[in-house]
Amino acid sequence: MCAIQDQVFNTKNYRTFFVKDGTVDACRGCNSAVENVQRIISGCLTLTQLDYKARHDRVVKILHEKLALHYSLLMKAPSTINTICQRSDENNLAH
Repeated sequence: MCAIQDQVFNTKNYRTFFVKDGTVDACRGCNSAVENVQRIISGCLTLTQLDYKARHDRVVKILHEKLALHYSLLMKAPSTINTICQRSDENNLAH
């Protein structure tokens, strides 16, 4: 998370100007603009149409299930919460 806040996340723009490995910094979603953190998070229309909605839906599902557990509408955590949280932990360890 700190890398993203400091703008040193491994985007194509970062690789072009800091790593200097010859990477072209065009957005991998749409190829029409420079790929940087802001573009990946909220600026690329191609990514907006696909990935953002899927991520949004996953987060909302987790929130819904957590609230249902909190208010005793569910007796145990559904497997989706455990699976998604486990994948998130694995991804954080990999980086």
